[in-house]
Amino acid sequence: MNENNEIELTGGPVEDLACKTEEALPQAAETPPLEPGFAKFGLKPEFLSALARMGYKEPSPIQEETIPLIMQGKDIIGQAETGSGKTAACGIPILNKIDTGKIEPQALVLVPTRELAVQYVEELARISADSEVRCFAIYGGFSMPVQQAKLRHGVHLIVGTPGRLIDHLYRGGLSLSSVHTFIIDEADEMLDLGFIKDIEFIADCIMGEHQTLLFSATMPPTIKALTGKYMKDPMHVQLNRSVVSPKSLKHYYLRAEEVVKANALLDLIKKSAPSQALIFCKSRTRVLSLFDKLRRKLPNVDFLHGGLDQIVRQKIMERFKAGKLQFLVATDLAARGLDIGGISHVLNYDIPENPEVYTHRTGRAARQGREGVAISLMSTRENEYLCKIQKRIRVNVNLLGSENSPVQEPSHKPRTSQRKDHYRRPTEFTYKHKRPQRDPAKEQ
Repeated sequence: MNENNEIELTGGPVEDLACKTEEALPQAAETPPLEPGFAKFGLKPEFLSALARMGYKEPSPIQEETIPLIMQGKDIIGQAETGSGKTAACGIPILNKIDTGKIEPQALVLVPTRELAVQYVEELARISADSEVRCFAIYGGFSMPVQQAKLRHGVHLIVGTPGRLIDHLYRGGLSLSSVHTFIIDEADEMLDLGFIKDIEFIADCIMGEHQTLLFSATMPPTIKALTGKYMKDPMHVQLNRSVVSPKSLKHYYLRAEEVVKANALLDLIKKSAPSQALIFCKSRTRVLSLFDKLRRKLPNVDFLHGGLDQIVRQKIMERFKAGKLQFLVATDLAARGLDIGGISHVLNYDIPENPEVYTHRTGRAARQGREGVAISLMSTRENEYLCKIQKRIRVNVNLLGSENSPVQEPSHKPRTSQRKDHYRRPTEFTYKHKRPQRDPAKEQ
């Protein structure tokens, strides 16, 4: 610095110093762009290629939250409804963690029904189509010797129902010693079916260090107790109702008393012209009764309930999935494994008392953001059920044909029988005049 407080540059021209300074400074590293879609999770190329082929572009909300946590080995409680993408949410990272060099079960998925086991394995098989991962479904009603042979041949991932899995464990044909991931899907449904003790038995058979994932639409006390017993500091992933019941799913109701419900349903089908509809009844008897009425008017209709033989049920589901059936009348349990993108309408012939059952049903008409319609045939007795459902899902269930007429609480509850209050003790007069008296003389 000179006398005038000016900086003096020495050692060569300014241009040379500038060049040397530029060379000496380290270059700032460029920030790599964020990977699009599923690539950001660091999945193996064989799974990314399969997902791209399946049309998976962006992760669903539950996949966005769940996949990174599973990749980190965290225990997870996922509260999500049917149709939220939870099968892929846990299936993708689990498949990515499988070591194909070890031909032994490394992941075990528990599901409540045979249909769901088949559906689950089919989706995992598509995701792992470009890999060497072997997935297999184990459930009752399918040949035990065939299942035993498959287990001897070697599998990496098993999806099964509790009862048949326990059969294999007792027979010694299944070892869970290498299982590092244990998934309990539809836990609330398994609770309803009485499988909790079976789940605990299977969980106790997994002796090694492992990760546990539990998915359930609801969290009753028994399920919470199960998580406290078998999970380590679980992370909670919960979808709110607005995500589970998207705007693409429209909810309607139609008033129809029991005596005219079948005719009202036929008229509704004629006017709404669904491309493919799933019709729900509350029992097997109701399914058979409705099917008998519909088959006289509709050519492409069939029924599905838990009492059918497994092979028959599988064929019906395949026909419905292939679009060869336009209408399927089913019970809730029998339809658990149905995951079909072509369903445009869900028709509730019987309205369920439990709002969770309603969300399970209607979710089948709006898979992965597709548009869908849910229409419930409401009798006077079912009015209170639908009001409770409307409050729970936080979406208006409007009168069909109107966009601003949600179902209302009845002004008075349906009148129940009061016969006991008006019961009169039989008298001699009652018995005497109840029916014509016999005349023994005339009978001879």
